Amino acid sequence: MSDDWLTHQKKEQELLNMSMKESIRQRDERMPVKWVYTKEFSCDGDGEHPRVYYKIEFNNEAICGYCNIKYKYQEADI
Repeated sequence: MSDDWLTHQKKEQELLNMSMKESIRQRDERMPVKWVYTKEFSCDGDGEHPRVYYKIEFNNEAICGYCNIKYKYQEADI
């Protein structure tokens, strides 16, 4: 294989990675966000889908698999 071909492949992979990151960023901007003050909560999509339960474990957020609402955890002020 030639160096030109490998260089071209690497550039294409970099462009693909940049495109994927941008797509994810744009999706996240459009995603509705709800704040929760407990790490265990449920979502029923305001009656639009079955109730599902989530536990926030990583980076203080979770996304409902049915309605794509992003839940962000914030510690409650007491």
